[in-house]
Amino acid sequence: MNTNDIREKAEDLRAGAEEAAQTLKDRAAEWQQLTKDNAVELARRTDAYVRENVWSSIGVTAILAFTLGVLIARRGD
Repeated sequence: MNTNDIREKAEDLRAGAEEAAQTLKDRAAEWQQLTKDNAVELARRTDAYVRENVWSSIGVTAILAFTLGVLIARRGD
């Protein structure tokens, strides 16, 4: 192998690595957008549920807060 062959091989490897990096970057951007869209939809649904079931939501929150308080208090003993 001469210097030109090595240079060409290095350029090929670098081009392949850059292409793979761009593919990963594109996939990550797609996953990020999908996750964001799912989070927004979940927030919308949660908001609608809480607005439709105010007292049930307050009750569940109170029970969870009480349970958490009991667990924290027991931990201190």
